[in-house]
Amino acid sequence: MNEIFNPIGSIWHRWDPHIHIPGTLKNDNYKGENALDEFVQRINISSPPIKALGITEYYVLDGYEKILPIFNAGKLPNVKLLFPNIELRFAVNAGKGSPINLHLLVSPEDPEHIDKTKRFLRDLKFKYDSEIYGCTNDELIKLGAAYLKKTTDNQHLLKTGIEQFKVSSDNLQEAFSNHKWARENILVAIPASKGDGTAQLQEDGLKALREELQRMAHIVFSGRPGDREYWCGKGTDSKEAIIEKYNGLKPCLHGSDAHDLEHVGNPDLDRYCWIRGDLKFETLRQICFEPERRVYIGKEIPSDGYPSHTIEKVSVKNADWLKTQEIGINSGLVAIIGARGSGKTALVEMIAAGAGSVDQSHTKRSFLERAQKLLTETTSTINWGNGEHQEFPVDVQKLPVESEEPRVRYLSQQFVEYLCSSDGLADELVNAIEQVIFDAHGVDERLGTRSFKELREIKTESIRRGIDKYQELLQEIGDEISVQDDLARNIEELKKKRTIENDAITRMKEDRKKLTPSDNKEVLEKLDKVREAAETKSQLIAGFEKKELKLQGLREEAEQFQNDSSLVQLNALKEEYAEADLTDEQWEKFTLTYKGDVKSLLNEKLIEVGKEIKKHKGQTENEVEKVNEKTEAYLSSYDNLSSNTYSLLIKEQRRLEAVIGVDNEKRKKYTDLSNKIAVLESALKQRDKEIEKAEAAPKKIEELFLKRKSTYELLIGQIEKEEKLLSKLYSPLQERLSSQDGTLSKLTFSVRRIVNIEQWAESGERLIDRSRIGPFKGVGTLTEIIKRELEEVWKTGSCKEIAQAMADFRSKYGPDFWKHAFEDARKNRETKKYWYDQISNWLYSIGHVSVNYGLQYEGVDVQQLSPGTRGIVLLLLYLSIDIDDERPLIIDQPEENLDPKSIFDELVDRFKEAKNRRQIIIVTHNANLVVNTDADQVIVASRGEHKMGSLPDIAYESGGLENPQIRNAVCNILEGGKRAFEERAKRLRISI
Repeated sequence: MNEIFNPIGSIWHRWDPHIHIPGTLKNDNYKGENALDEFVQRINISSPPIKALGITEYYVLDGYEKILPIFNAGKLPNVKLLFPNIELRFAVNAGKGSPINLHLLVSPEDPEHIDKTKRFLRDLKFKYDSEIYGCTNDELIKLGAAYLKKTTDNQHLLKTGIEQFKVSSDNLQEAFSNHKWARENILVAIPASKGDGTAQLQEDGLKALREELQRMAHIVFSGRPGDREYWCGKGTDSKEAIIEKYNGLKPCLHGSDAHDLEHVGNPDLDRYCWIRGDLKFETLRQICFEPERRVYIGKEIPSDGYPSHTIEKVSVKNADWLKTQEIGINSGLVAIIGARGSGKTALVEMIAAGAGSVDQSHTKRSFLERAQKLLTETTSTINWGNGEHQEFPVDVQKLPVESEEPRVRYLSQQFVEYLCSSDGLADELVNAIEQVIFDAHGVDERLGTRSFKELREIKTESIRRGIDKYQELLQEIGDEISVQDDLARNIEELKKKRTIENDAITRMKEDRKKLTPSDNKEVLEKLDKVREAAETKSQLIAGFEKKELKLQGLREEAEQFQNDSSLVQLNALKEEYAEADLTDEQWEKFTLTYKGDVKSLLNEKLIEVGKEIKKHKGQTENEVEKVNEKTEAYLSSYDNLSSNTYSLLIKEQRRLEAVIGVDNEKRKKYTDLSNKIAVLESALKQRDKEIEKAEAAPKKIEELFLKRKSTYELLIGQIEKEEKLLSKLYSPLQERLSSQDGTLSKLTFSVRRIVNIEQWAESGERLIDRSRIGPFKGVGTLTEIIKRELEEVWKTGSCKEIAQAMADFRSKYGPDFWKHAFEDARKNRETKKYWYDQISNWLYSIGHVSVNYGLQYEGVDVQQLSPGTRGIVLLLLYLSIDIDDERPLIIDQPEENLDPKSIFDELVDRFKEAKNRRQIIIVTHNANLVVNTDADQVIVASRGEHKMGSLPDIAYESGGLENPQIRNAVCNILEGGKRAFEERAKRLRISI
């Protein structure tokens, strides 16, 4: 027999485990003298090529013995494995079809397998007419003769004996119990069909028998997808139920069952049988442990991943210490084992380096870092499944910078240790989790971003803007409330000041009268009226002049906006929202402009105001050179003095002053007093407006409180929006977590509002004097009140509830804060206002509120878990949740920090699931991660003696678990390796 042990390990080959050759003892439909030659030709030209053949014959080995010399002569070049398939009949049927078949698949690896198989068959007995016959050619011929009651040619008698011979399940089991060699080298297969299989045993009275027969079988012959699903534990019964009821899951095999040339290599519906493993009978034993992964029925084999995401080979140059410089890599799960220091990590680091995927921030203590001086010329080349190849130096000083999307996801031992340590609890662990979440979003959902951080920032951008806008508005409202509070608090003081200011004006007016001594009361009265009218007119003109200045300023602002600011704002918008991808023509529609012709409007208003100023001023004083007591009166009437111009009033004032004899010196004093009175009266009017505002302040404050409450509600609403948006953003992760079991089912994603109430309360306590008598006296008193009144609503309340709670808190405790104001705050109006501003800004700040998001394990943040549990969570994320990443996953010693039970319970099945969609390469010391994951390839590392100034010789041997040398290495190198094989068989209730 040809020894076929593939160093790449378990790969797909086409098998036909059930085929009859010309001359078969039943239903031989092959025609012609050259039928056997044509049979061989059909096998040789089969496409895809058949690599393993199970030669089927009824009860005996005649067909196998006939084809074996042809195989040994190399006339079946594609076929690497030929084994006997002995088809028997149970003494059972349901009266609806043929007796139920069973097949004995025999290992051909023992040179004496034919004799030992016949010895086993001899112990299968059939009783007829009080005689017992064994299942051998001679005995079957005798049975045929006894049944026919006549003698004819032996071939006919053999066929008759075969037709009549039936096997009982008890006899079969007894024969196995008596033959150790048979137990180790024969597998039992039973068809699932209704014609000659167990499916015909449907009545309730036959269910126990059906279960017993199926329990006996290692393999089910069926090409039906439904049968495969069921026997893999994906049908009506779970895996656990099938293992319990039938002593293990069952692989479903299918052959052409050819009885004529037409069906040789052509099974119905193109249901080719593909088996993953070496072309050795041992592979049939292995498929009993992994029936789903290792067997496929269909026209084309399933692929493990995309060719461009599959490493086919790694080659290392300029490394004389490396005795195996080229290694083929399996597309499934590759386990690298070896003694400590044997070169396991060296291999995965060479692979990662060749793919340009070494994270240089975690090369400390790595092989590449420690051996750097000896690797200055060494390069690593990766051959990908799509024909590409990459070559990079492995010198850490020359390593390429790892790209944002490296072709290999490499979790080095240092990286895993770091993430599981206390130092790695923050950014890197969160980044690792967020990268998994980002990959879970479809490309069309990523908005062109390259990372989860970018995606989150884009999604929350409008919320951030909203928060800034409402905080700014709250600041403005708070400032206005502070102004109104200041007015309301000082209304009595304002009134007192007004009284003082008014009294000062009265006194000045009395002093001014004394500067105009005259007995002519009529003239004095006229002078007073004219003076008062002139002062009023002067204030009126001053008002128009102020208005004129404002209009001129507004005109300048408008011109500047139209010429510059509008364009600046538009450019800012275009830069901020460049991704909106609008054309220049479309952007023009966003140009800010005025609704009307503001320039003409302002010019018209300026002309109007100019006319008013001119109208009220009249002629200027300089136009009248001399005014004396002889000058005639300028006014014809004193009844409506306000209708006169300022110029005319001043002339009349001076004429009257001349009449009563006011000299130049007195006139100067008189003018100075008049100016002072005018200033004070103007200030008094402002004071009156201030008092008016102060009297209106309480109502204004109520309006501002309502506005602040609604604005505050909108601000908190932005936080609520962020919570909902983040929940949606993380929903792919939550959906995947919800569909998992084990540890993953205990993981939940949470978006939580984090409220640091102590920090906020302590900020408030720093603004008050806690030694004063009042409700906040004592350190921590205010904090206790805040926690009692606000903590719960802050953490769980809606924006409306929080806004209302804050309004109630302010209403209830607002007046009490002044009782605890510091002495410095009580000095004057300015210090008092400043203190109130601080209290207001503190009350409505939200710096103590944040939205936290992340993974929790049984309610505990992953950052707070033990290193072992964090390690499991991290690996589960990559293996089970990160299903959108098809890149090769390399993990160096994933079992570090993990207990053996966790590895078996949590990781084994996840590795088995993950290897169906991506290539996985692990360095491990744990037998469970090799045996129970059914590693597709095991690479065994070994090293020679250490050499001075050089690396020790390192070599690698590889193959699949069906390779006895590899199995021995697993048993010898890995602690509990042999026990892992035994425990796997025991757990799956498979006795092979």
